[in-house]
Amino acid sequence: MSQISIVDLEVFYRVGVPDVERAQPQRLLLTVALEADFSAAATSDAIADTIDYYAVTQKLLKFGEGREWKARRRHCWVDFGRVQAASRHR
Repeated sequence: MSQISIVDLEVFYRVGVPDVERAQPQRLLLTVALEADFSAAATSDAIADTIDYYAVTQKLLKFGEGREWKARRRHCWVDFGRVQAASRHR
């Protein structure tokens, strides 16, 4: 498995403990580590076997729409499993 990172992707999500903090989206910087087996891409040289970074970033940008989190931590771990569907070219 290889790992690729998207570092400091700027998003605006509604986070905070009190309601007033979640009233407006706040600027967050996401760092995402993607683990994948790129052996097929290395062998085939086909774009369909690679990760579509644009699709991943677009999903992450939209991930917070209609959602809010009661978070207090400066650093937190979120499972973006639903973003995985966009990780491969189609």
